[in-house]
Amino acid sequence: MKNTRVWYYVANDASIGPLDHEKILGLVANSQVKPETLVWAEGMESWEAAKNYFMFATAPLEVSKQPLHLDSTERSSPAFSTRAAAISKPAASDLGADGLYIYAPSRGFRDAINVCFRRYATFSGRASRSEYWFFMLFFILISLVTSVLDILMFGKSFENYGPIHNISQLVLFIPNAAVSWRRLHDTGRSGWWIGAPIIALVCSILFLIFTLGFNTHTAEIWLGLCAIAFMIYFCVMMVFMCLKGNLKANRFG
Repeated sequence: MKNTRVWYYVANDASIGPLDHEKILGLVANSQVKPETLVWAEGMESWEAAKNYFMFATAPLEVSKQPLHLDSTERSSPAFSTRAAAISKPAASDLGADGLYIYAPSRGFRDAINVCFRRYATFSGRASRSEYWFFMLFFILISLVTSVLDILMFGKSFENYGPIHNISQLVLFIPNAAVSWRRLHDTGRSGWWIGAPIIALVCSILFLIFTLGFNTHTAEIWLGLCAIAFMIYFCVMMVFMCLKGNLKANRFG
């Protein structure tokens, strides 16, 4: 059976790939991938020396010494270049001038807003505390401004949000969720700490409707328990969002 495993390897502090199994074997034969070269493939927990996965001849082989040519997609893989550089460099290089991990640096207000909109729907990677909290500040300010505009233009009260506020919330929903997801990654936690409670809430509502029916007393008790659970969850999430990020590469970047 043909080996369909896809490989990456590190050269000059950058990840090169993806490469099919035959091409990586060709690089090994041509000594472009050496025994100590770091390699990675789906299913491996971290980058490892090529000698752990490939056979290296102890005597010269009768093979062409012409280097194999790799196309542009094989020369650079953004999904893995960050991880390769972080693992292949000394631990000291993991930290920037701000004392944080170089790929989740501290950011100012404007920089945080720009990054979050550039990574509008990016749920991979990491986000520092400053990136997250400055965007939350921006989110709150936009909410206040749009609510005031609704009052001035449509006579709406703060309890009854108008169209401008609602549109702004829809626009900011995805980047808000994305930066929260990346903030959890920065602490080494899965972003599903955000997604799972949403699923649980939907399941609770369905359970309330189809199992408990519309009995007012039972519904009030169930909603009260849900409110307590949400408050506990909210406090836990606030702690997570305030924690300092990992100072080196983790499984998220």
